[in-house]
Amino acid sequence: MARASDLIGDRWIMLILREALYGVGCFADMQADLEISRSILTERLARLVDEGLLEKVTYQDPGTRPRQAYVLTSFGRKLIVPFLAIADWGQAITGEPSPLEMYDTATGSPLRLALVNEAGDEVEAANLGIRVGDHYKRG
Repeated sequence: MARASDLIGDRWIMLILREALYGVGCFADMQADLEISRSILTERLARLVDEGLLEKVTYQDPGTRPRQAYVLTSFGRKLIVPFLAIADWGQAITGEPSPLEMYDTATGSPLRLALVNEAGDEVEAANLGIRVGDHYKRG
């Protein structure tokens, strides 16, 4: 958790990752959405690229010059579930409706986050137990 917190614990990093998760990859669009300074956005994007969470890809809109966009890598896409869990937790705190709608692309059915056991059965959070593995050394 400490390594993950060090990597994504920065407020701007989280907001930039949110933009990428929403499909916003253009520097100018991110800057406008976040109201972030150019230098801070440049520095954070470089860090996310260096850490392997984002990659630069070239795109070109018709009639324009080629540009760079930032997209999630497969490693970065692994943040989707923790990000959605944090968003769900934040929604519970604020009581405001979420702008996110999760759905199954195959059926259109709504989705929600849940704890699921190996048999595929949902487990209530009240029944969640946590063990520290033998491989974890304190100190």
